[in-house]
Amino acid sequence: MSRFAKFLVSFLIFIAAGYLGLKWFVNSEVARELDATVAATPGLSLNYGELNVDILSRSIRLDRVHAILPDGNRLSADTVRIYAFDQQHQVPLFLKAEAAGLTFTPEPETALLCDSLCRFLDVGALRADCALDYSFDKDNGTLTINNLTINADNVAQLRLSCTFRGLDSNLDRVERLLGLTVQKAELRFTNRSVVNRFLTLAGETRELSPDQARDMMVADLFRLSENAAADDNDVAEQAFQALGAFLRNPEALTLKAAPGEPVPLLWGFMGRDLADNLRLFNVTVTPEESDI
Repeated sequence: MSRFAKFLVSFLIFIAAGYLGLKWFVNSEVARELDATVAATPGLSLNYGELNVDILSRSIRLDRVHAILPDGNRLSADTVRIYAFDQQHQVPLFLKAEAAGLTFTPEPETALLCDSLCRFLDVGALRADCALDYSFDKDNGTLTINNLTINADNVAQLRLSCTFRGLDSNLDRVERLLGLTVQKAELRFTNRSVVNRFLTLAGETRELSPDQARDMMVADLFRLSENAAADDNDVAEQAFQALGAFLRNPEALTLKAAPGEPVPLLWGFMGRDLADNLRLFNVTVTPEESDI
């Protein structure tokens, strides 16, 4: 072996050893910071099988995660990947993370409700792949949810993005939410089986077939659309027609709220009916084909 080849091999070994040493150090530091954060949160318990830091993508991966929340509920996940996380505040001002196989196990007081939901969805457990990406500007009270995705196999997928203003960073009292306003929001729903389950159960309560239950609901939505047209409510008229079209072919549906000015969320609970709220928040409904 030439001297150059020996030098090259030695250099590569040095680089590999340095990388592995750096990775071990980073993993240890991240694990220490994570454990300290959990210890500083009253009532929170977190266990995981393995922690790895991807230096190139600057992300943290936790495998076989089990957590007990302060309210007694339990979460477990096959894998959790964290891309960004605010460590400076007790309530993080920003977070970008994904969880595969996230399973929710309720505390005893809410177990009956969750069991009923599982029976309705025809699933053995509340389990989904989830993603969350949000940021909060505490100076102007703006919460931006760039992406909240809940993807439950054989049930449905929900994908939400929205912007709220007027949010107080100190949420020690519920009344602090009274100033919350909606700037914009978009929700995409993709059906796998949940709409079919709903139509089946709705039909059973009236001794109808799922198709008959669907036709009845479509007829109700058509009447609501006619009433909205009579009230010169073009927004509600379009929304009810689109909902009827979706029920005829329940694949995917996108709802967008785009009021001209941010609207206080509380206004939606001040005696307005559904048609009025659709106009208030300027909601458009679009039935689409499934992309999953």
